[in-house]
Amino acid sequence: MLIQFKIANFKCFKDEAILSMRAATHLKNDVGQHKFSPIVNKPDYQLLPSVAIYGANASGKSSIVQALSVMLQMVLHSANESNSTTELPSFAHRLHTISIQEPTLFEIIFLHHNIKYRYGFAIQKNPNAIAEEWLYTSDTTKQKQKEVEIFYRKEQDFDAHSSFKIGNTISKMVRPNALWLSVAAQLNDPIATNVQMWSKKCHTLSGMRTGYKQFTAEESQKNPIFKKQVLELMQAADLGILDFEVADIPDEEIANLPKVIRDLVADKKVQMGKSIKTHHQVYNEYNLPTDVAFFDMETDESDGTMKYFALAGPLLDALQSGDILVVDELESQLHPLLTQKIIDLFNKPQSNPNGAQLLFTTHNTYLLESMPRDQIWLTEKDNYGAATLVAVSDYQVRENENVQRNYLLGKYGAIPYLRPFETITTSPQKPQPTDV
Repeated sequence: MLIQFKIANFKCFKDEAILSMRAATHLKNDVGQHKFSPIVNKPDYQLLPSVAIYGANASGKSSIVQALSVMLQMVLHSANESNSTTELPSFAHRLHTISIQEPTLFEIIFLHHNIKYRYGFAIQKNPNAIAEEWLYTSDTTKQKQKEVEIFYRKEQDFDAHSSFKIGNTISKMVRPNALWLSVAAQLNDPIATNVQMWSKKCHTLSGMRTGYKQFTAEESQKNPIFKKQVLELMQAADLGILDFEVADIPDEEIANLPKVIRDLVADKKVQMGKSIKTHHQVYNEYNLPTDVAFFDMETDESDGTMKYFALAGPLLDALQSGDILVVDELESQLHPLLTQKIIDLFNKPQSNPNGAQLLFTTHNTYLLESMPRDQIWLTEKDNYGAATLVAVSDYQVRENENVQRNYLLGKYGAIPYLRPFETITTSPQKPQPTDV
């Protein structure tokens, strides 16, 4: 489970920003029914099943999701996707003369098999190198949870605990622009492998795109039980869908594609998507069911239906596996009541027995009426283009306060300060004559 994520000097976040999944202890009455406790009688691990991030457009919400995605991809692929000349990406805050020269920092704290891990690194663009890298662990089953330093790296100076055997052996072979942990995991170091295994349990999605609907389609095609569960979610959403079927793209359709694409498919460099057909009821003049119509998901269904189908697979997978699902713009193309139901699947222990977590960005203020205050986070930019991240529970909020109304009134900040739109010129302008 995710405990905390920290970044610094990442895009609009010039200073340190920390997102915590810990339940606020001073809000027991507010969050009690939503807590998950994977470790009994340990208050530090009362972790929230869902967190929403609100804020104005361009205030940093998507940057939180992107930063987490960047970190996970580097953990998983740094060793095999870079060589000595590969340029590390630059994410430094560009609106300040000092920060643009400083490293970008990532750190994540999570639980995996009763071990708490704290892992992080800093990217230095100039020179093209990992400026720092560190890993600490603690055994949560023991009475005293003393943190043990597994390794610490300062540029190309490496210091490792005796338990990090493979990592210690290969330290001199780690490239300046590669993560020590990623290289060690490639050689099956057990500690590094555990960090990678957890990273694979954290999935980041964009709510504006439905490209990941192929995951839902492929899993439904392979597993009839999974397909049945997806169909139940579709039918519960009142989309008018009786059933759906998934099939491979017919050969005749592939034959009509341009030759360059056909060659890539033949060489297995490009994987064709799936054909998804939905079933809808047909009625006669007496409104009696007479037949079934088959709709193509791509051309006949609405964007909202495609978005919901795309979410259904990752959502079910996360709930069944106890994974972390991170969605940017969760509510895009979805009705507010439907969005609420998705969040409820994570918040209710009956539908989330394995402790899955949902982290999402949103503009849907309707959700504020039912969300506990420590599950609501806000992003806001200052006058100099630097963003901050804060939890609503950090404010002095009364127990029965209308959080939705006060948020829209600007009590907590994190809303746009809009100039009068009436003064904007919208009529076409004729070119003015010029003297010659």
